[in-house]
Amino acid sequence: MASESSIIFGAYILCSVMTIVAVAWSGSRRVALALLVAGWMLLPVERFPAETITPSNFTVDFIGTALPSQILVTRAWVVPVAVLLGLVLQGPGLWRHFRLLPVDLLMGIFCLSPFLPWMSGRLSALEAVQQSGYLFGFWGATWLVGRLLLCDLDGRRALADVLIWSGLALLPIALLEGSRQAWLYVAAYGAHPFQLEGGSARYIGFRPLGFFEQSNQYGIWIAMAALAALHRCLATDLPVRRDQIVAIVLNLAAIASQSVGALLLLAGGSAWLAMRASLRRSVTLALAVVLALGGAGYVSGKVPLERWASTSASGQLVMKGLDKIGRKSLAYRVRRDQLALPLIARAPLSGYGHWDWWRPLKSRPWGLPLLVAGQYGILSALVLSWVLLAGAARRLLLAQPSILALVVALAAVDAWLNSFIYMPAVLAAAACAIPLTGARSRSPDSAEGQPQDENPLAAGPVHA
Repeated sequence: MASESSIIFGAYILCSVMTIVAVAWSGSRRVALALLVAGWMLLPVERFPAETITPSNFTVDFIGTALPSQILVTRAWVVPVAVLLGLVLQGPGLWRHFRLLPVDLLMGIFCLSPFLPWMSGRLSALEAVQQSGYLFGFWGATWLVGRLLLCDLDGRRALADVLIWSGLALLPIALLEGSRQAWLYVAAYGAHPFQLEGGSARYIGFRPLGFFEQSNQYGIWIAMAALAALHRCLATDLPVRRDQIVAIVLNLAAIASQSVGALLLLAGGSAWLAMRASLRRSVTLALAVVLALGGAGYVSGKVPLERWASTSASGQLVMKGLDKIGRKSLAYRVRRDQLALPLIARAPLSGYGHWDWWRPLKSRPWGLPLLVAGQYGILSALVLSWVLLAGAARRLLLAQPSILALVVALAAVDAWLNSFIYMPAVLAAAACAIPLTGARSRSPDSAEGQPQDENPLAAGPVHA
């Protein structure tokens, strides 16, 4: 056990030092973004407690690294803090053009959420400080890195490039783990909560785990990389053959992962990119209304999903269909979320403060928004949702499709049914938060003084 911990914390220290030096010395935002994403992909997730290693079924003692839990040292915040320190050491030049926005203050308010349960007596002052530091380390530092590096067209192009590169970097993992049970993480760092779960078995072979928190996370990472590669081809009249090959390879890799939820998001995002501008705007508005009303009904508990699934003909038909294709986990997740709603309602403003507030239910809710609401209150969950989605929503209505805004929206949908978030989406949300009138590009291929439309891959329009 001691040697395993030494390996993990040694990897954190070595990576942090190398990242700080590389970012400070290179002065390159591509280097900074690449190191940030690579750290999230390849470093050990954390030192998993023994109780998280279960022989079967879903482990409930591991909620993911988006929120502070029984372990406060994770790669979720170690890597962005190291990148941010490297940016600080570059000198004041990078910060000279930084302008504080109201949405930045909202992100700071969310990071102070642990003080709400402290004020209600559910957390000690030390616990509130520790948890707030964790939130600032992951959410706050990542957000600030995005605001600093993605303030213009060049920066947004760099992030889109890194998303595609991350997908290509996953291909060796797909080859190594696609034909057998996940083993790379165990071989490199030690026990993983999902190594014995058996949930990586797919219709053909296995869904890779790599060095992620769980195999669902691999699915959304490869899907978003495939979507960015597809957008690169659609964003120009004459796509480069190399870009076409990359898009084909990444989309095939996403299909091979057999992560159904991520593939549905990839299919929906691809269809959205291929639409005409007028149709895309109408579809976006319609989907926004449907998701807003559906989400409100879902979290209110007023929609009797369980009764519909068990008593109605249509509900039973859907459940039988999910059972036949091996997708029973969706019903499981929805049920877990619905059971948690009354418990959340008992502490709606402050939350319970502790990561395992759901213990009386014997199992946790599966969606990240409800985990946030239970730990820090409904208002904190709404503030975080607004910070992430407000800027992206505006850009989804532009004439030219915004790949970064699309990534944010799809990652938010994915987070509804998973305890994690696609981490690069926080960077993308920070880029989308910059007002259109203030997002000036220093790139030579964009007109000075023109608001940018968040098309980071090409200047030309997309043709359906």
